[in-house]
Amino acid sequence: MKIPFFKKAMPVMAFMAAIVGAFAFNRAPETNTKAAAQFLGHYKVNGICTATDVMCQDEVETTPCQSGSNVLYKRLSSTNCPDQLWRIEE
Repeated sequence: MKIPFFKKAMPVMAFMAAIVGAFAFNRAPETNTKAAAQFLGHYKVNGICTATDVMCQDEVETTPCQSGSNVLYKRLSSTNCPDQLWRIEE
């Protein structure tokens, strides 16, 4: 008795679960891919990247990001900060 019931009920239950799953979840929000990433700026002192408290962006703008007279860079490791950062334009 139980086997014929499950043979007919299982496809219907699977179909209902698929419909519920399709409508139960919201679409993921779209992210703004044009927004520039923000980083803490670092400057080079004797080959070592030294942190500052200045926030900069990696999207190329016209004005370099600076702390005083030091141009700031994105830190990859303690001795490697090759990418120049740019001032955040608001």
